[in-house]
Amino acid sequence: MEPLLAATVALGTILGTKTLEKTGEKIGETLFEKTKQFLTNLNAASPTTVTAIELAPEPPLNYSQIIPTIQAAAEKRPELMAQIQELAELGQQEPKIIPHIQTAINNLSQSNPSIVINSKLAEKIGNVIQGGNNTINQNF
Repeated sequence: MEPLLAATVALGTILGTKTLEKTGEKIGETLFEKTKQFLTNLNAASPTTVTAIELAPEPPLNYSQIIPTIQAAAEKRPELMAQIQELAELGQQEPKIIPHIQTAINNLSQSNPSIVINSKLAEKIGNVIQGGNNTINQNF
């Protein structure tokens, strides 16, 4: 899974923690702390992006707009890219976030396939989906 997409979805999900906690789901403390650190660093590079992320889930994040903005900021600041990698890894290890990542990937691949880098996408998604056989169909 592309780290930028996974990290962005993890960010949106973590910031929607209040919604998740209402349903009794708790998100890992490490992921929550790393998210706060990332947002602090991202705020220096792109305050409007952080504002949009912090407003999630109302309105829901528009990943096709947020991802390129985060990517541009990360290209200018290598420490952001390292944090993105770390958030992506942590997000993919958190069972409560994986379904949100899958949903975002499906939505993005249908609405804006240029955001989702298609090379090895099926293989990477297969690493995230836990158990069972899963078929991934992608129309180009």
